[in-house]
Amino acid sequence: MASTSPNIKQEASIPFWRDVRVLGVIGQIVVTMLVIVFFAWLIGNFVDNAENQGLQVGFDFLNSTASFDIAEGIAYEATDTFGRALWVGVVNTIRVSLIGIVLTTFLGIVVGIARLSNNWLISRIATVYIEIVRNIPLLVILFFIYFAVILKLPGVRDSVQFLGLPVYLNNRGIAIPGITPTTGFPIWLAFIILGVILAMVLWTIQSRQEEQTGEPRNKFGTAVFAFLVVMFIGWLVTTAFVSDQAIMVNASSGIESFDDFEDVYLASLDTNALRESGLSAATVNSLNSTASVAAYQKELTTLLDSGTLTPAEVEIVETRLDILSDGAVTLCAVEGSAAEINAASQLRRRNIPVDIKGSDTMRQAGSDYAAGDCDVLAGTQAELASERAILETPDTHELQKVSVPPLVMNTPAPAGFNIQGGVKLSPEFAALLIGLVLYTGS
Repeated sequence: MASTSPNIKQEASIPFWRDVRVLGVIGQIVVTMLVIVFFAWLIGNFVDNAENQGLQVGFDFLNSTASFDIAEGIAYEATDTFGRALWVGVVNTIRVSLIGIVLTTFLGIVVGIARLSNNWLISRIATVYIEIVRNIPLLVILFFIYFAVILKLPGVRDSVQFLGLPVYLNNRGIAIPGITPTTGFPIWLAFIILGVILAMVLWTIQSRQEEQTGEPRNKFGTAVFAFLVVMFIGWLVTTAFVSDQAIMVNASSGIESFDDFEDVYLASLDTNALRESGLSAATVNSLNSTASVAAYQKELTTLLDSGTLTPAEVEIVETRLDILSDGAVTLCAVEGSAAEINAASQLRRRNIPVDIKGSDTMRQAGSDYAAGDCDVLAGTQAELASERAILETPDTHELQKVSVPPLVMNTPAPAGFNIQGGVKLSPEFAALLIGLVLYTGS
């Protein structure tokens, strides 16, 4: 039986000037052009009238001097331009956004879990927090935190330490730990990228093995383990071999590592003043380590807070605390440099108080060291070699190479009437951040 194919009539092609799709696109283009022309005419008309009225329009003002201060952000002075001020504002917005996202995510998870908890009290506390915060305007919350909380905090000398952590609250803002990259960070970052590539390769290989054998593989565990191993090896390599940091000390001090600065700190204590305050010779002699000094300071603070002392005894205790607080290893370095942060971090990690004398330039820091204003000078090996060469007696000073990890924790610490180190948030920035986190986290 013969089969016949049906005759399929070829559809006639439609001319483009009659094609609905083409006409639609042309119509959109025409409308868009008309809108652009309209706004161009509107803006041109505005500019012409503004010029006729003697008004200046444009972006030339961005090159003018701002003449106002910004308390928070990257380097900025009142003599900088409006463009610089605008950029500082953009950076601050990004900072508060990134920090706020992390904190809000954490707070939101905690509040959400608490809200769904089977514990009646925890669930009700979370519910009350959510209902109260959500029904208060954000602006009211920000004003309350700024005026009724932060500005009512004690001064810098009496800063509140949050939960014993290196977080200090006072009426000048909040000081929190920060992380500073060093010269080895780019190399460590390369190791991290290598670890990611290795993890992806292992994931692909095990995925193919799953398809071939039908047996499941622990792809995630293998990939994460490989990534962590490469990252850890990179950390060790960069810490041990990639460091240009050093410290300069007096050769007669016998300092070979940061542990040896304990003797320098103990020597800085004014033992004569302690004896004059009525402290027995036995107690003074017992202050022979950082641990013993810290324990005695804690004992004096507890005694002061007990409220059982007479005014005369309070004065004596406060005098002794001031004398002990004045003792510290004085560090000279360029302010905010990786050398300063690393050296201070190394000393604080050993519970050795440090007084940072930051300078704008290494030349100024070297002059302070030469004048005897500090116990140690921190910087790069090249910088310290140059400073050592111009000392009157360079042979009496020696350089000690310092191993520096790719990232250094910059922890804040009280230093008299100031908080040294860490990341400092101004009262305005802190109020904005806390308010946004509390409001958004609800």
